[in-house]
Amino acid sequence: MERVLSNKIEAVLLYEEFAVLGPNVWHRLINDFSAKSGVSFDVTQNVKTPEFFHFLSDDMTVEVDYVSEPVVETAFERALASKFTRSTFPDAAKAVSSHRGYVHLVVTNGKIDPPDPFINEEPPQPLPYSAEGFDFAVDLLRWLATCQISSGEPMGVYWAQCDKLLGSNDFLKHAINFKDPSLLIHPMSSSRINSETGYKEYRLQTFGAECLIGSEIKIDYVPIPNEELIACVEHLIGITHATGLMVPENHVFGRSENEEIRVNHIMEDGVPLVELVFELSDEHGISKPEEEEQDALEEFDLDDPAERAMFERIKLKQEQETNPSEDMEVSEFKDALHDEQSWRGVKKKIDMASLRSLAKGAVDQSQEGVLSDDAAMTDVDAPEQQKRLLKKVGGLFSRK
Repeated sequence: MERVLSNKIEAVLLYEEFAVLGPNVWHRLINDFSAKSGVSFDVTQNVKTPEFFHFLSDDMTVEVDYVSEPVVETAFERALASKFTRSTFPDAAKAVSSHRGYVHLVVTNGKIDPPDPFINEEPPQPLPYSAEGFDFAVDLLRWLATCQISSGEPMGVYWAQCDKLLGSNDFLKHAINFKDPSLLIHPMSSSRINSETGYKEYRLQTFGAECLIGSEIKIDYVPIPNEELIACVEHLIGITHATGLMVPENHVFGRSENEEIRVNHIMEDGVPLVELVFELSDEHGISKPEEEEQDALEEFDLDDPAERAMFERIKLKQEQETNPSEDMEVSEFKDALHDEQSWRGVKKKIDMASLRSLAKGAVDQSQEGVLSDDAAMTDVDAPEQQKRLLKKVGGLFSRK
């Protein structure tokens, strides 16, 4: 699993009026947090304005900029249009339209000097973070934003990495839990009424997940509430980010015995995506795949000795899955997760193509007396457009 990482991470806190923490206060706060990781920052004399502070470590830069003017509203167009923003932060539009200043916090990979205010030249672009460096930078930014909020509550907090606009209390709830990856994920969704069933259906695509698991996640229209889709996405991200292992192609996961979600690794517009397909959800009336497997078994020709042997073998395996014993073979992927509570096992769906293939193998080995084992979305745009947005966002808050 190769994560897709940026070269900096930023937060913007919107204020009607803010209190300025001085450079010495920030220096102490930054180093108090960084000391446990063996990182130390020095305060520099680089300034663009009297309320801009600049700190350098051996391989990282922190900038704190107090700006007494509002951010241009176009910076928040996509965040304000998101259904996630409207549902979790009803006052978002008011915060954007009525704020009078902002605090811009940036943690950048490498030693970066700020642009010279008298020379119209941009500094060279830093390289993307390593995984370890990115995780440290995210945690540091969480801490810096929390410290600023403690000096005065903002009207809203913008997390630029995933174009997410949050109320300060909601931000703090996620920011102070450093093991919670949901701050870095923006679930963009849309809904429709299925003309055949009359049920409301939802679909979802993430923005930001690639920095954690290497791909964005999509779920096509399904009759499951949006909150449940978000919970399933966060569950997958949690087990994947914690272990460094993505669920393999065509395997399933679930949060209970009554839920099975198939994982497909696909490409859309040249961009890798993880597609989740609900195959079992008792709560939402999605039928069990076991019924399909039983139908597949009925297609075996029981008069053929090889196919009959395979039928009996697979039926035995199904019974073992239903009633597992201590002697059952456990998936290597499940072993690697070390989390029996949240992971419900890895399974491959049995279809006739695979069964026939197995039956052929049984015929070959039976000669030796051996049997084998074995629509456009409201919030969801193309990933390439999302990448362009990030690049755009990175420059919206740079002051000349």
